[in-house]
Parts: sequence; structure tokens; C-alpha cells
Amino acid sequence: LHFLFNTLNSLLALIHKDPLEAEKLLLNLVDLFRNSLSRRTELTLQEELDITRRYLEIEQQRFGPRMRVIWNLPEPLPAIHVPALCLQPLAENAVKHGIQPDPNGGHISISAELTGDGLNLEIRNSLPEQTSADVEGFHIGLSSSIERIRLSSEGRNRLEANLEDGQFVARLYLKNPR
Repeated sequence: LHFLFNTLNSLLALIHKDPLEAEKLLLNLVDLFRNSLSRRTELTLQEELDITRRYLEIEQQRFGPRMRVIWNLPEPLPAIHVPALCLQPLAENAVKHGIQPDPNGGHISISAELTGDGLNLEIRNSLPEQTSADVEGFHIGLSSSIERIRLSSEGRNRLEANLEDGQFVARLYLKNPR
């Protein structure tokens, strides 16, 4: 709910200042909600990345230069299916716990690597210095994602999250269907 109110406030600020950017923000919001309400259990990797990109573009309006997003994706993207909304909640977690509480902002990097038996997706975000030792808040939001990803693949897929070098790293291991 906070995300919706924050987005609407960003939209109000943009309407008169930059109507084209306001329209883009609104279209991103509509697409994000459409996909969130969809009953699809799988999406193409491209669709999942598009949803995540739209979410991050919305948040970019709010945080401006405080939020830097780095994409490291193979080209062309593999034409594979992934569990629906497997990546966007991880990006949301990175914004909530990495960018939002840090007055200096930070970065989020999203990468994908095709392996012999599937795909590895990684979201890495900087952390404010005071929270780098305590990641309890991350685990609360991640527990449902971890279980949903495991159940959606009968245990073949998994999500791991750790602190590495003062950054929070979530890795999603997706195995090719048998």
C-alpha cells in the first residue's frame, strides 16, 4: 500500500512538471498491477525482467539519483520460462532495505547467467552502514518468496540470500524443467 501512495505522490509531482514522464509512470504502474493480479504462474524471462524494470523505473522517480540500477544481462536473452514474479519482489526488497533507508542512496545490480542446467539470477544491493550487520528485516519478506519458488518447481528451484562484502545478495537458481 505504501508503494501505491508513494507512486501516486510521485505522479502528482510530475503531472505539471513533466506530463510525458507522468504518463510513462502511470503506464508502468498499470502494467505492474496488471501482472501482479494475473493468475499466470510462469512468464518468459523477458516478461519477468520487464515487470522488474517497470517497478524500478517507478521507484527511480521517487529516489532520483540516490538510486542507481545496473543491469548485466546476456544478449540475446534466453527464451525460457520462469516463475511469475520471482524477481520483482527481490528488487522491491532491495529498494526497501538498501536504497530507502540510506540518505546517500545506493545501487542495485541485476544479473542473469545461463548455465548448463538452467539460469541463475542475482540481485545485489548496497546497504546503509548501520544495517549491514543486521539482515533480519530481509528474511521476513524473503521467506514467502523462498517457499513460493521452491513449491512452484517441486523443489528444483531455490532462492538463497546472504550478506557479502557489505551488500545484500539474493540468488535465484532456476533449473531447466525435466
